[in-house]
Amino acid sequence: MVWFLQKQSTDFISSNKQLAVPFKQLQALSFFKTITAIEEVSTGLSSQCFKVIADGKAFFVKKITTPNEVFASLFASEKGIGANVVYHDKNWLINPFIDGENLALSQQPIEQKIAISMKLMQKIHKVNAKPAILMPAQIINEHICQPHFSTRQQADLTQLAKQLIKPLTQDENTAYCHGDLNFSNVLITAKSEAFLVDFECACSAPIEFDLAMFIAVNNIKHHEITMVLQCYQQKSSAPINRQLLNAYVLFCYLINGLWYVNRYHIGHQPTFKLLAQQQWEKLNKLLKNKYKQLFCCLGIKL
Repeated sequence: MVWFLQKQSTDFISSNKQLAVPFKQLQALSFFKTITAIEEVSTGLSSQCFKVIADGKAFFVKKITTPNEVFASLFASEKGIGANVVYHDKNWLINPFIDGENLALSQQPIEQKIAISMKLMQKIHKVNAKPAILMPAQIINEHICQPHFSTRQQADLTQLAKQLIKPLTQDENTAYCHGDLNFSNVLITAKSEAFLVDFECACSAPIEFDLAMFIAVNNIKHHEITMVLQCYQQKSSAPINRQLLNAYVLFCYLINGLWYVNRYHIGHQPTFKLLAQQQWEKLNKLLKNKYKQLFCCLGIKL
């Protein structure tokens, strides 16, 4: 839904209370002179985002959730991998609105989606920048320490997490990783240009982490993983440690499952429960059913 705004916005605010606070904040930004329309954007995005029509132009405006996101977005913009950043502060990030196709919704075959994504990934890995270092234990702990998990569930999840984190290495051979290269975070323009969006998970990590997250979050099938690695190495000479990749795949299935469950408990949207189930089904299979009882207790049917 699009709301067209008059000079006095009190009617808009009173009838759309969920947008009242962000709208007031957007109006206060020095970047905008006159906002004429605002539309909430939610497809494939985890943060609060808007399409804003202001001063005769369209902008994509995102609420910043991590301090690292601006840094990562600026470097991606400079290299032509991400959209141009026209404004940022500690709360908001603004890009020109790209009227493109979300790769997740595209009718292109999976082979083409993988090829496009891997081309972007190998480009971002070559960017000479160092975002915050990936901290697996910290990420897991943040996801587990939630009130909807019982004390027993938190203990069991922590025990599982320790096993999955143990083989993960963090050495000097790290790269600038997007951290969440979901197909929904790739936009294709009318000129067939591909851009990455949503850099809130960007980090310095082994390339195996980025590849593992791509495999996990996009539910890449086992027989497609070889295709993913081949596409990546077509334009990258960086060696891939398959043992480390497999370890990160397990880690990614776990944190994705936890993230989806936590999102489900916020708004009780069935989609998130289904997504969690998909991640943990794959994790449970790779762990040979050792934690089936735990996942079932969390409300995930396996």
